[in-house]
Amino acid sequence: MITTGNATGRAGLFLASLLLMAASDAPVYTDASQPVDRRVDDLLGRMTLEEKVSQLNNDTQAIPRLHIAAYNVWNEALHGVARNGIATVFPQAIGLAATFDVPLIEQTGAAVSAEGIAKHALAVQAGQSKLYQGLTFFSPNINIFRDPRWGRGQETYGEDPYLTGRMGVAYISGLQGSDPAHPRVGATAKHFAVHSGPELLRHGFDARPSAHDLEDTYLPAFRAAVIDGHVLSVMCVYNAVDGVPGCASELLLQQTLRDDWKFQGFVTSDCNAISDIYTAHHYVTSEAAAAAAALKAGTDSECTVRFGSHPEDYGKYLEAIRQGLLSEQDIDRALRRTLRVRFELGLFDSIDPMVAAGAASVIDSPQHRQLALQVARESMVLLKNDGILPLHAAPKRIAVIGPLADSVRVLEGNYNGTPSRATTVLEGVRKQFPDSSVVFATGTVEFLRELLPVPASVLSTDDGHQGLRMEYFADASRTGPVLKTRIEQTVSLDSSSDAGLNFARWRGWLTPTESGDYRLAAVGESNKITLDGKLIVDTEKAGPPQPGYVDVTLEKGHRYAITVDNSPSLTREVRLLWARKDPNALAGAVAAARQAEVVIAAVGITADLEGEESALEIPGFKGGDRTSLDMPPEETRLLEAVKATGKPLIVILMSGSGLAVNWAQQHANAILQAWYPGEEGGTAVAETLAGVNNPAGRLPVTFYKGIDQLPDFADYSMKNRTYRYFSGAPLYPFGFGLSYSNFAYSHLQPARSALPAGQPLDVQVQVRNTSKRDGDEVAQLYLQFGHAPGAPLRALRGFQRLHLAAGESRTLRFTLTPRDLSHVDESGQHVISPGEYSLSVGGGQPQSGAPKAVAHFSVRGEQRLPE
Repeated sequence: MITTGNATGRAGLFLASLLLMAASDAPVYTDASQPVDRRVDDLLGRMTLEEKVSQLNNDTQAIPRLHIAAYNVWNEALHGVARNGIATVFPQAIGLAATFDVPLIEQTGAAVSAEGIAKHALAVQAGQSKLYQGLTFFSPNINIFRDPRWGRGQETYGEDPYLTGRMGVAYISGLQGSDPAHPRVGATAKHFAVHSGPELLRHGFDARPSAHDLEDTYLPAFRAAVIDGHVLSVMCVYNAVDGVPGCASELLLQQTLRDDWKFQGFVTSDCNAISDIYTAHHYVTSEAAAAAAALKAGTDSECTVRFGSHPEDYGKYLEAIRQGLLSEQDIDRALRRTLRVRFELGLFDSIDPMVAAGAASVIDSPQHRQLALQVARESMVLLKNDGILPLHAAPKRIAVIGPLADSVRVLEGNYNGTPSRATTVLEGVRKQFPDSSVVFATGTVEFLRELLPVPASVLSTDDGHQGLRMEYFADASRTGPVLKTRIEQTVSLDSSSDAGLNFARWRGWLTPTESGDYRLAAVGESNKITLDGKLIVDTEKAGPPQPGYVDVTLEKGHRYAITVDNSPSLTREVRLLWARKDPNALAGAVAAARQAEVVIAAVGITADLEGEESALEIPGFKGGDRTSLDMPPEETRLLEAVKATGKPLIVILMSGSGLAVNWAQQHANAILQAWYPGEEGGTAVAETLAGVNNPAGRLPVTFYKGIDQLPDFADYSMKNRTYRYFSGAPLYPFGFGLSYSNFAYSHLQPARSALPAGQPLDVQVQVRNTSKRDGDEVAQLYLQFGHAPGAPLRALRGFQRLHLAAGESRTLRFTLTPRDLSHVDESGQHVISPGEYSLSVGGGQPQSGAPKAVAHFSVRGEQRLPE
């Protein structure tokens, strides 16, 4: 019998039982003791052309003749196992970056892989092989967050190539483990390599970076992921790069990735990116030609956004062979790469029964929840503090206001799992200050009001039962026989519900107990809401993902006939949610502030506003991206109104990108950037306010004063972008963050004052906690290159997060490699140039006002470095 996992304890996909046979007759590919390459060659030699082609899509097909079951390559684990039910939800990736803590991020990756293996084992146990249940994860996203308008920047590790490379390698190493021959799971570095918006243009956009910017900004993190992180997979991009679609680019996929960097894994396309080669880029004249162009350039596995098996996903490869655009050898080359990873992951071997037995105890375990809390603590960035923080004595009365204060959604970010429980900012404050009177008011009429499940008390069936009648049908028309029926208290369905039953409908009556304006939503994919016979929500429309909500006016006591339909989809999720708009919300927040000793305002944006391509278009947001850096107006009015009461104002800023909070910087007493902080985010925020957590997070992105400081969003030139090339004055610089402790730097000593080009440089510095409070410090090493053409204004070349007791000193050591000492010239060549260099090691950039020590050294001679 072949099941999955391997002899060292990795779970793998459940395979159908093989026919009983003598060991001497067993195929080589079934023998786990054989070398991987020999097993791959043996399996390939037994497959027909049609069977080979059936493995080129992410949704690989079963091959019953060889007793091989289906496997789905597409799985998500950006900051926790995603889209597969309950899992630990760590802070969003941008929050991970704000920790500047490499060992902690590797530990996080290891926890995520453990939950991924456990979930996979449970799927094996249930005989399932669905989307999001595998061991090959499309994470991390190591694109450079070059512009704060990009909605998906929250998924990255920020704007700096060095920081992104270090964090990306740490997360990959945590996911895959330390044994390259037996990886725990497979990570995917995405999106290779020039990709950061605009979202609405991504399918047909042509990014044209200069040779300098390509090598200096867009490639370094991917190079680190491949060479240092040994990542098993790389995802190519939707957009074109210099006129060639990314998934058909021999320059990127062959010359750079495989020839220069010696990448040994496989390349997967972004989902539907191969079709884009034909339909959006018009680079070729047919789907078959698009498939051929991608495969020959080096894309080994095609991801498609579909539900179930679609023969056309494979047929175009056969058609390409018939037309002479591809050969069977091209197919074999791609399959060798994907099959090798599947064998290394143990997907053709037997599962360790201990993994399945202990799976449930691993998922969102107390240990992982504690780790999520620690990451959230370290991600907190204190942007302003006039001395009000920490709150040494618990205030008698606290007003917690803002639409995000009691929001679970803002904790999650995007590409997220579902926590078993979550602590909002409001809950965190109440737990941290149990003796205080805490009053909560959202303060906004509409903006970011948390949608809650429509309660059973306002739902009824035709025959008077509380709730709605749920029915499953055989097809989308929902006119045939009912396959299964029951009464449910609310509308709730996820990927683990009722396996094999696809077309669901809830029907009955909605009777509000209050009149007013409501927002009604069917959260998830492929959902429809009908109210009194009128279709009001339809997320199955053609085009980009549709908003799953509608604003309606409902009358108290009126019975509205309601139906909610859910069809097969990638996530198979639906939740019926609503919120009643409160026209007196602002007045209620002001009243609460007047009665309080301190006001804590949780404001910002959410991953429903900034994120992946969408149809959303409201002031400040379009298609997933941002059109303004300003705080949303209703939240600004809220802050101004409560501050006018004269009470101290502490702002908790929640976002996945930089907000231009100019008013708050001038008028608030303190500002704490909390990102999308994960399931224990509210605990971390409250602990930071109380001083239980001493903040030491640093900004992985520049916070600009406004959109007028930025170049055109679609321009991929790095001129005047990010701290490395921005010549203006930011609101808060990259690397910035305050603490409740004070630190001093001294005795910065480069090992040499004059260095021959091509030699490494050892550096040491002493850092001391000069305060009476224990705390963490993030020591950052920046290099300035003099007047070398093409060099950045300054560049991060090292960092260490360390804990120092009050009065404690420590000597830190850094080694700058020849590559660290190089810059990229205008031709795109890495070069170490002669001249004078400056070193700064401190708590931030050298010009930021953070404590630092400065030294100088010179380089003699010149050396060019290989790619």
